[in-house]
Amino acid sequence: MSIKGKVIKIGRAEDNHIVCAHQTVNKYHAELFVDADGNVFLTDLSSMNGSFVNGKRANEPVLLKEGDVLKIAGNITIDWQRVLPKKPSVEPVPENPVTQPRPKEPVGSTKPSFESEKPLKPNSSKKKFSASDFIKNYWDVFVIYAAVVMMILIIRSYTG
Repeated sequence: MSIKGKVIKIGRAEDNHIVCAHQTVNKYHAELFVDADGNVFLTDLSSMNGSFVNGKRANEPVLLKEGDVLKIAGNITIDWQRVLPKKPSVEPVPENPVTQPRPKEPVGSTKPSFESEKPLKPNSSKKKFSASDFIKNYWDVFVIYAAVVMMILIIRSYTG
C-alpha cells in the first residue's frame, strides 16, 4: 500500500476521514498530507478555532515530526501517527534471487473457502411454506371467505 500523495481530512462533516463532532470544530477544519518522501504536513483550512502543533497555532502548512502533538480547536488531540497508513516494510532483493518451485498440493486436498464450515442451524422462526401448509393453516379463512361470497351471490340473485 502506497501512502504517497495521501490526504486525510479532519472536521465535523461526515465525509471527512477523521470526524470530530464537536461544536468548536469546523466542518472542514484541517488536513494531513503525505508527500512522495513520506513527510506528513498539517494544513489548517482557515478554521475559526485553529489547529495547533505542540501548542503553537499552525497558520501555514507545518511539517510534523514523530512525537508532535496535534490539537484542533485548541482542545481536541488527534493521534495523527495512528491514523496514517503504515509504510510497507521493504525487504532487500538479492542480486541473484533464487526461485524455488512451489510445492504441489496433495491430491484430494481442499482449498479454503469463504463459506462457514459449521452447519447452519435451522431457524425455527423462518419456516418453509408449501402449498399444503398454506391450505392447512388458512383453510378456515378460505371456507369463511367462500361462504361470504356465496351468500352475496345468493342475495344478489334474489334482489336483482
